[in-house]
Order: sequence, then structure tokens, then C-alpha cells
Amino acid sequence: MINHEFRMRFFAELQKLVRDLEFKIIACAVKKQEHLERYGLNALDPYMLSLSIVVERFIFECGSPGGIVIAESRDAVLNNALELAFLDLKIRGTAYLPATKVHRRIRNFAIRGKGENITGLQLADVVATPIGRHVLGKKTYPDYCDGGDFFSTVEEKLRKNWKGEYEGFGLVVLPK
Repeated sequence: MINHEFRMRFFAELQKLVRDLEFKIIACAVKKQEHLERYGLNALDPYMLSLSIVVERFIFECGSPGGIVIAESRDAVLNNALELAFLDLKIRGTAYLPATKVHRRIRNFAIRGKGENITGLQLADVVATPIGRHVLGKKTYPDYCDGGDFFSTVEEKLRKNWKGEYEGFGLVVLPK
């Protein structure tokens, strides 16, 4: 059993690491049940919907230099669906970006397995739980973190607008 003192040190170091690394978070959380209730048979697949939102915000952040997108592998069916969803973005674009911008600015789209130990995917795992729990109104590791919630550390890294607001910029929660 891991003792309290060890957990305090572990989360202090993890929070320090997240604070010290230079990166921005773009996340999308879809409240699946509310989404399904609101849109019924017209509801988009939450995984595909969030891909569109994240790619769009990523392009807004990167501008013309663009960048690469790496998604974590799931199973063959979900990976194929994700590849098709990305291809659809390159063909039809998003609500706010034409397909040509998606095609030009996303230089590579790759799906990689957890076993490849890619730093960015590991970091995404660290921040995903606090974001998801925040969206659900729950705290993450409240007994061990500065500020009583690991989300307070993650929140600092969310993409923000010029007013310092992250909702809709670095964190999109659907349905609104």
C-alpha cells in the first residue's frame, strides 16, 4: 500500500513537471448521454466530433506552419473510423475551416499505440482524467495536490483567448 507521504511527493513532482513543461492543451469533452438525448439519431459519434473540434482548434493555434496530430490507438475498428473521420476533415473541412486549410496545415496524422511510449501521448494521459473529472464536476486527487485538485495545474496549460478564457478555446464541452 502506498502511503500518504509518498503520494504527496509524487503529485507535487507531477504538478511541477506539468507546470514546467512548455505546451498547450486543446481538449474536447462530449457528454455522451446529453448529446444523444439532444440530437437523437442525428447525434454525431462523440469521438469523431471531438476530433473535428480538436483539429480545428489546433489549426487555429498553429496557424500557417501547421503541425502533426497523433491519436492514441484503440482497436482496429475505432482506428479505421478515426482514419476515415480525418480523411473526411481533409475532404469537407470543419464548420469554421475549409478542407484546403486542414489538408495544408495538418502535415501528418498518425495513430500510435500506448506501447510506443510517445511522450505527447503520455502527457495527454496525465491531463485527460483531470479534464474529464472537471467537466463532470469532480475533483482529481484532492488530498494530494496543491489547490485541492489536479485540474488547477492542468487549467494553466489550456489554450486561451486574449482575455485569458479557455472555455471554447482550449476546452470545448458539448453539448453547450
